[in-house]
Amino acid sequence: MKTHPTRSLLSRLPSGRAAVAVALAAIALGSLSAVHAQQLIDRRYSLEGERQREREGGREAGISLDAAVARAQNRYRAKAVKADVSNEGGRRIYYIRLLSREGRVWTVRVDATTGQMD
Repeated sequence: MKTHPTRSLLSRLPSGRAAVAVALAAIALGSLSAVHAQQLIDRRYSLEGERQREREGGREAGISLDAAVARAQNRYRAKAVKADVSNEGGRRIYYIRLLSREGRVWTVRVDATTGQMD
C-alpha cells in the first residue's frame, strides 16, 4: 500500500515538547531575520544618499552617519531602527530613529558637522 507524501512527512516531525521548541525556534529566527533585513534596507538607503553627496561636493568635516548612529545608540542605550540624512540651511543633519528595550520610539537629530545631538 502506498503512503500519502504528506503523511510520511508528518510522521518524521518531532512530537510533544520537541515540536514546540522547533516551532518557537523557527518563529524566532524568522522574526530576527525580518528585523535585520529592514535595518539593512534602511541603512542602505541612508548611505546611498550620503555617498551621492560625497561624490557631488566632497566630504565636509564632521562625523559619518555610522559614527552618529553609534553615538546615539550608546548615549541613549537604544537600538537605531532607521537613519536619514537631510540638508537644512546648508548643513547636513542626521535623523536617527531609536527603539528602547521598553518599546519606546523617538528620533534624535545629530548635526553632522559638530556631532551635537538634540
